Amino acid sequence: MSNFINNDQPNGNVYTYLAQIQSIYLQYIQIRTRLTMMDDNLKTSSVEFDRLPTQQNLYAVQNAWNQKFTLMQQIPHIVNNIVSNLTEATKFVLSSMQLNIAANNRLGATLNDNAIASICSFVEQDPHQLHIQELYKQYCITQNVPMQLSDIEIRAQMMRLLLPNFDNLKKIIRGY
Repeated sequence: MSNFINNDQPNGNVYTYLAQIQSIYLQYIQIRTRLTMMDDNLKTSSVEFDRLPTQQNLYAVQNAWNQKFTLMQQIPHIVNNIVSNLTEATKFVLSSMQLNIAANNRLGATLNDNAIASICSFVEQDPHQLHIQELYKQYCITQNVPMQLSDIEIRAQMMRLLLPNFDNLKKIIRGY
């Protein structure tokens, strides 16, 4: 009984954070869709203004720019929410992994490694549009995640525990 550590709660927290991230990411996709529509409206308004430069058409162009700018201002907030939730999920799963390794609970550590796979897949899914990977790396560094990585790495090597997703996470955060 002493080797059993209930890790359902930490992994549950990880998946709760991932569900929040998915919800926030859907908001981002909706904003991107609206921005695309705004671009189309802006082009149409600009063509109308070029064709007939009236005050009404000028206001239409200005209004389209104002709406687009308002939407664009929401993107940094959304990205920060995504990255902070990813960082918290990472801290939870790494803490749980540390506990499982300390208790020699190989199954628990492997389950934690599977949770890390979900985090890594999200971080790597959209590297160009949001720059999530670089921001995530910076957040993790400020939250002392590299120290957790080093501790787990040493302990996992001593146990001869293979954690492929953990290795991928190290590459993402350390950059090599």
